[in-house]
Amino acid sequence: MNIPCATLQLNYTPDKCEICQKTGHGHHFGLETCRACAAFFRRTVVLNRKYKCAQKSGKCDVGAEKATCKFCRYKKCIDLGMTTDNVRAEDITEQEPASSHLPEAQILYTISSKSRGSSLLVDVNAVLRKSKAIMEDNHNFYVAPDLNPLQMMVESLHKIRSKQSGSPEFFTTIKFGRKFQWWAEQLEDTATWLMNCREFRGLPIHEKLAIFKIVWAVWRRFERYTMSAEVFGQKCYDEKILLHSHKFAARFGSYCVDYSHVWSQGPHTFENVFGGKMIRYFDIIVKPYLELNLSETEVTYILCQIVWNYGFRPLSGLKTDFSEYSQYGCQNFGNFV
Repeated sequence: MNIPCATLQLNYTPDKCEICQKTGHGHHFGLETCRACAAFFRRTVVLNRKYKCAQKSGKCDVGAEKATCKFCRYKKCIDLGMTTDNVRAEDITEQEPASSHLPEAQILYTISSKSRGSSLLVDVNAVLRKSKAIMEDNHNFYVAPDLNPLQMMVESLHKIRSKQSGSPEFFTTIKFGRKFQWWAEQLEDTATWLMNCREFRGLPIHEKLAIFKIVWAVWRRFERYTMSAEVFGQKCYDEKILLHSHKFAARFGSYCVDYSHVWSQGPHTFENVFGGKMIRYFDIIVKPYLELNLSETEVTYILCQIVWNYGFRPLSGLKTDFSEYSQYGCQNFGNFV
């Protein structure tokens, strides 16, 4: 893999929605999508909607047509990697109109509006306030005049990872509230790390928040999977072990999350979305990490690329020169040059 040392160009060109191929609106739930597909995915998850394939094959073409099969549309969302990491019930203000163009028999189940009030009850406002407070404090960053910008980001990541236990406790059952607390801690870690980037630190708070909301889930995922590989080595890949926090880990397929106090339909409703698809990141992230034996500097540079390409790029008009980071990366990354 070659990483050029030239200035990174951040001129914004709208991408296509990966689901329907219309003009994309931004990064939603892990993919570049249009507003309509993002809203469709959110409604399906929060309202616990289930569909039957219009052709009874599960292989309908999903495109820009209005009468796209909802079963195959949602299946494509899941297959391409859309996740429920930041789906919120309060985002649903109005139930989707009835699908009158589809025969009634094709819809397996649709949650009624009467039961919506007891669906997903998670308050993320307090968590976002803490992260916002971190990003509003322009003095909350690592200071080392003798380090170049990339080294500053490496030191920041190292400081965050110093909290990681080398012998984490394994769990087999966990309440969603505890898992949500771990996410909250990782949100704060992400905000703290971002504030060590001088380009990010110099932005107004509304632009910081816009970038943060786009990148935190991807940043968290990459950091946790690589940290898991660092702690457990080949065992991480072979046994599918993931660090869920600095102190707790679990093996995929050997634990369950209890959503009973936030989701009235029971824990089974999220199994396919939260668990089954996330296991593929062991091949996408952990396996290459182990094969390349990436250093912490290389991991940091990849995290920087995630932020710049997923966060800065979608913001039209935001132009920032990150050539220094690329130059330092080319000088130091033996695996990439």
